[in-house]
Amino acid sequence: MAENEFNEILDNRDLTFTAARSIYQANPDAATEDVTDHLNAKLGQLSAMLHLIFGEGLGHFNNMSDTIKDNYLWSCAMIADECKELADRL
Repeated sequence: MAENEFNEILDNRDLTFTAARSIYQANPDAATEDVTDHLNAKLGQLSAMLHLIFGEGLGHFNNMSDTIKDNYLWSCAMIADECKELADRL
Protein backbone atom coordinates (compact mmCIF):
# COMPACT_ATOMS: atom_id res chain seq x y z
CA MET A 1 0.00 0.00 0.00
CA ALA A 2 1.22 3.49 -0.76
CA GLU A 3 2.57 5.49 2.14
CA ASN A 4 0.16 7.76 3.96
CA GLU A 5 1.07 11.42 4.02
CA PHE A 6 1.47 13.13 7.38
CA ASN A 7 0.72 9.87 9.23
CA GLU A 8 -2.92 10.19 8.21
CA ILE A 9 -5.19 7.48 9.58
CA LEU A 10 -7.18 6.09 6.68
CA ASP A 11 -10.47 4.25 6.71
CA ASN A 12 -9.95 0.59 5.76
CA ARG A 13 -12.02 1.31 2.64
CA ASP A 14 -9.60 3.97 1.39
CA LEU A 15 -7.44 3.07 -1.57
CA THR A 16 -4.15 4.92 -1.56
CA PHE A 17 -2.62 3.97 -4.92
CA THR A 18 -3.44 7.38 -6.43
CA ALA A 19 -1.35 10.52 -6.31
CA ALA A 20 -3.99 12.22 -4.18
CA ARG A 21 -5.23 10.88 -0.87
CA SER A 22 -8.62 9.36 -0.27
CA ILE A 23 -10.16 9.86 -3.70
CA TYR A 24 -11.24 6.24 -4.14
CA GLN A 25 -12.82 3.89 -1.65
CA ALA A 26 -13.50 0.19 -1.88
CA ASN A 27 -16.99 -0.95 -1.02
CA PRO A 28 -16.58 -3.13 2.07
CA ASP A 29 -19.46 -5.28 0.79
CA ALA A 30 -17.83 -5.91 -2.61
CA ALA A 31 -18.00 -9.55 -3.59
CA THR A 32 -14.71 -11.42 -3.83
CA GLU A 33 -15.52 -12.18 -7.47
CA ASP A 34 -15.90 -8.47 -8.24
CA VAL A 35 -12.58 -7.61 -6.60
CA THR A 36 -10.95 -10.51 -8.47
CA ASP A 37 -12.42 -9.37 -11.80
CA HIS A 38 -11.17 -5.82 -11.23
CA LEU A 39 -7.75 -7.09 -10.20
CA ASN A 40 -7.53 -9.25 -13.33
CA ALA A 41 -8.53 -6.29 -15.52
CA LYS A 42 -5.86 -4.09 -13.95
CA LEU A 43 -3.22 -6.80 -14.31
CA GLY A 44 -4.17 -7.14 -17.98
CA GLN A 45 -3.75 -3.38 -18.47
CA LEU A 46 -0.38 -3.38 -16.72
CA SER A 47 0.81 -6.35 -18.75
CA ALA A 48 -0.16 -4.65 -22.01
CA MET A 49 1.61 -1.43 -21.00
CA LEU A 50 4.81 -3.26 -20.07
CA HIS A 51 4.78 -5.36 -23.24
CA LEU A 52 5.01 -2.12 -25.22
CA ILE A 53 8.34 -1.11 -23.71
CA PHE A 54 10.47 -4.22 -23.89
CA GLY A 55 12.20 -5.79 -26.85
CA GLU A 56 11.85 -3.66 -29.97
CA GLY A 57 9.52 -1.29 -28.12
CA LEU A 58 12.33 -0.21 -25.80
CA GLY A 59 13.94 1.81 -28.58
CA HIS A 60 10.73 3.76 -29.19
CA PHE A 61 10.31 4.27 -25.45
CA ASN A 62 13.87 5.57 -25.09
CA ASN A 63 13.22 8.11 -27.87
CA MET A 64 10.32 9.66 -25.94
CA SER A 65 10.78 12.75 -23.82
CA ASP A 66 11.82 12.26 -20.21
CA THR A 67 8.44 13.62 -19.08
CA ILE A 68 6.51 11.07 -21.14
CA LYS A 69 8.75 8.24 -19.95
CA ASP A 70 8.37 9.30 -16.32
CA ASN A 71 4.59 9.57 -16.63
CA TYR A 72 4.35 6.21 -18.40
CA LEU A 73 6.36 4.43 -15.73
CA TRP A 74 4.47 6.28 -13.01
CA SER A 75 1.22 4.97 -14.55
CA CYS A 76 2.61 1.44 -14.46
CA ALA A 77 3.60 1.86 -10.82
CA MET A 78 0.18 3.22 -9.88
CA ILE A 79 -1.55 0.23 -11.49
CA ALA A 80 0.84 -2.11 -9.67
CA ASP A 81 0.04 -0.35 -6.36
CA GLU A 82 -3.68 -0.69 -7.05
CA CYS A 83 -3.21 -4.39 -7.79
CA LYS A 84 -1.41 -4.89 -4.49
CA GLU A 85 -4.21 -3.18 -2.59
CA LEU A 86 -6.83 -5.24 -4.41
CA ALA A 87 -4.92 -8.45 -3.71
CA ASP A 88 -4.68 -7.52 -0.02
CA ARG A 89 -8.49 -7.32 0.08
CA LEU A 90 -8.93 -10.89 -1.17
